[in-house]
Amino acid sequence: MRNLFRFTLLLPIFIPSLTAAASTCRLENMFCESFETLSITGSFDGSSEAKISTVRAYDGKHALHVVGAGGGYNRQFFKVLLSETPFAKRHFGRAMVWLSDKNARDADFTLLQLAGPATTQSGAPKGFEVALRGRVDGRYDHLFSNYDTYPVTDNSAGKKWSTDCWQHPAFSDTKPPASTYRLPKNQWFCLAWSVDVERDHLAFWLDGKPLEEITINGKGQGCVAHSQADKWLAPSELTYLGIGIEQYQKTAKRRELFIDDVALSQSPVPCPVLQAPMAGGEVVH
Repeated sequence: MRNLFRFTLLLPIFIPSLTAAASTCRLENMFCESFETLSITGSFDGSSEAKISTVRAYDGKHALHVVGAGGGYNRQFFKVLLSETPFAKRHFGRAMVWLSDKNARDADFTLLQLAGPATTQSGAPKGFEVALRGRVDGRYDHLFSNYDTYPVTDNSAGKKWSTDCWQHPAFSDTKPPASTYRLPKNQWFCLAWSVDVERDHLAFWLDGKPLEEITINGKGQGCVAHSQADKWLAPSELTYLGIGIEQYQKTAKRRELFIDDVALSQSPVPCPVLQAPMAGGEVVH
């Protein structure tokens, strides 16, 4: 596995769609991780280590197996450090994900997190981190955008600063959102995103289709708390990308997924042509 970081002219951040393409990773100006070398390029952040597995893989023979234990807060993220890379301010990303249907439509969890330090302009106390998230709402297992701020050091002098904001597709307790926003189960799907911290921008695609109802440009539908007047102010830079499972509720049950072919680029990363998953292997690391 090779990783090559070079700066190139950025393409426009707003694109109408990501059409299917081959799953080849173009090495120039990209970060790629297919888990085929059995040596994870990124790091793992969680109470237990994720496993490289041959149980199923999208491309090749291996994928990362991630389990959220449930029963309260836990984080199982594959992390890619972004500081001092071309992807710290803006990038396009893509990952192949296989989500089990066991305990489907359970409590919320974060699938993707893009995080870094809060800006001075935001007014957040020193030592606060900002997270832009692709989060899964357990009511219909649909993707929505989430924004939060929280202290990561002890030097905030006890100041309270809270946000926890959301942007959902149209839905109700009796009517689910459009199928475009609901995550498939027991099959591979392509999650793609774009982020630009200088524009306070976040967007997602699912299997190549733009999820326009959850696109963010500085503000969403509402917030639990209002320390930033409901503004989604991105971090000064992205220090890491985390993808996997982060759970919050005590009532949350065990959730399981696989991750393969993570890619970051300065230009849009198309979703590959979907293929049948391999099955019947084992955990190898």
